[in-house]
Amino acid sequence: MRSVLILILVFLLFMSSSCSHIKKLAWAVATNPYKKDKLSPDRGRKVYQKNCLSCHGENADGKGDVAKTLKVHPAHLVNDAKEHSDSVFAAHVAYGKSGSDEMPSFAEILSEKEIWDVTNYIYSLVKK
Repeated sequence: MRSVLILILVFLLFMSSSCSHIKKLAWAVATNPYKKDKLSPDRGRKVYQKNCLSCHGENADGKGDVAKTLKVHPAHLVNDAKEHSDSVFAAHVAYGKSGSDEMPSFAEILSEKEIWDVTNYIYSLVKK
């Protein structure tokens, strides 16, 4: 029992030293509050055009103008949306993608609503 408590304590200390990991986890398990908002994808398209288009491209396929200059190729967001829940996708928008220094965190740039809106925009592309 004591070893389990020590393990939990070490884990919590590790996680608290990396606060963004905890915040990203919170996003990854969150419920999308704008999922049923019919205007959300359109707002998200505007956020996408301003903040994501240059790397991820017009079709969210990772073929933006800046993509050629990056060490890590930008994700094909429509394919990512097919593979992940909307909350995991929003977590990537908010705190970047693990293993990629080139996908920045947008948590300090976009509001929570804008992060969900851009997520809903990408998910609207999956259905087309």
